[in-house]
Amino acid sequence: MNISAVLTQLRRYGVAGIVNTLLGYAVISALMVLSVSALVANVAGYAVARVLAFVLNRQWVFEAAGNLSGQARVIRYSFLHFPGSLFFAARWLISLNE
Repeated sequence: MNISAVLTQLRRYGVAGIVNTLLGYAVISALMVLSVSALVANVAGYAVARVLAFVLNRQWVFEAAGNLSGQARVIRYSFLHFPGSLFFAARWLISLNE
């Protein structure tokens, strides 16, 4: 892979991260305005952001292709992001008790 392709991929990764974060935040904010509990709003926003991140990273950033089925890709992605999800949940629960 040449340097131009790497820089393009890096830019796309940054844009995907920003879009994914903004959408997650928008979902959380909209649900909070609708008086949905903070827990439900955060879980929903986080879930929407994770799905968008998967789609953007797979199809646009890394332009992935391969032999894995769609289900296998989702399972692998979920497994790899599970520790981050646990950290997010723990951090959020700790902030509730402060």
